[in-house]
Amino acid sequence: MPRDHFPWTVEQWDAARAAMARGDPGPKLIFPIIISDASPITSKAKLEEITGPVTAEVEWAHRGSFMKDTEDANAEKIKYCIVKAKQWNFLHKSLEAHQVLLWINGVKRYGYFVPTPGSGDDADSLVIGSVNG
Repeated sequence: MPRDHFPWTVEQWDAARAAMARGDPGPKLIFPIIISDASPITSKAKLEEITGPVTAEVEWAHRGSFMKDTEDANAEKIKYCIVKAKQWNFLHKSLEAHQVLLWINGVKRYGYFVPTPGSGDDADSLVIGSVNG
């Protein structure tokens, strides 16, 4: 089975192509938007003002790191909400967004953080913070 990250080996590509030919579902794309008091998106309601109705519930994840392959229970906890691809596309075109690694359901995934304008360009140094409740 293919690894979680590229580059894949020839065998992994062959296995992925064979799975697609069989009709096996590919990886599900998700677009987690980070909800934070350090962002204009401070709540699900604020997110919906930008994207329209969001069906997913707000959840929590630990911040990930490129240096660790396991979830750190002591890492910063971050609130997020998953939006549909069309909503992500609109948000991405309308606002600046930084990729931030998150652990979602035991899998390292990118979440998207919309910083307050003028807060800086380096997503690794951003203090995302959280929103109470």
